[in-house]
Amino acid sequence: MPHGLSFSARGALAFYADDYVGAGVMPEIAHDLDVSAATAGQLVTAFSLTIAIASPIIAIGAGRITGRAVLIAAAAVFTLANALAPG
Repeated sequence: MPHGLSFSARGALAFYADDYVGAGVMPEIAHDLDVSAATAGQLVTAFSLTIAIASPIIAIGAGRITGRAVLIAAAAVFTLANALAPG
């Protein structure tokens, strides 16, 4: 596997693994948000659908940019979003 592809794959795993981790802590998420487990599950589903729809669009739009620059930009957006999240 080319080094760049391996680097990108590991970066994507780190960013989107939290989607699957959420399923294991659904009761705690529901309790913290004061909603039902079904509603908390719908939030995770909405996140997954957003990723499924946005990923190909971003891939097409970022086709002319180097993989490293895309990964750095994604890491910056991810970090900023987590820093601005309440809690």
